[in-house]
Amino acid sequence: MNKIDTVSYDVNVNLRGKDFLAIASSDCILLSSLTIEDSPVRFASTSIQPSLPSPLCQESNGAGAEGGTAENGRSVPVLLADLHVELMPMPVFHSTTPNPDTTNSISDLRWNE
Repeated sequence: MNKIDTVSYDVNVNLRGKDFLAIASSDCILLSSLTIEDSPVRFASTSIQPSLPSPLCQESNGAGAEGGTAENGRSVPVLLADLHVELMPMPVFHSTTPNPDTTNSISDLRWNE
C-alpha cells in the first residue's frame, strides 16, 4: 500500500551518511518537500517509503520551472545545510551550483555530487 503524506520534507539523497562539514553549507540543499504530483500537489516521503524511485534530488519535484509548493508551483521552500531557509525558484532547484574548486571530488555544491 502506498502512503501519501499531507506534507513531507525529505533529505537530499546525496547527503545520507555524509559528514556535513565536507559540504558547501550555504549552497547545499539539506531538506525540501518531496512532491509526486503537481495538481493537486501531493507529497511522498522516503521515511515512509524508502524505495521511492525519486528521493529528494535534482530530478525530483517536477522539471524546469514547475513542481514547487509555493507561488503557483514556481518555487519551493528549502532548508540549506547552514540551516537557513530560502524560497527557491524551481529552475534553481533543478540546476547545479558548480564547485569553483575543481580539485574537489564534489563538482555540484547544491546537490553535493
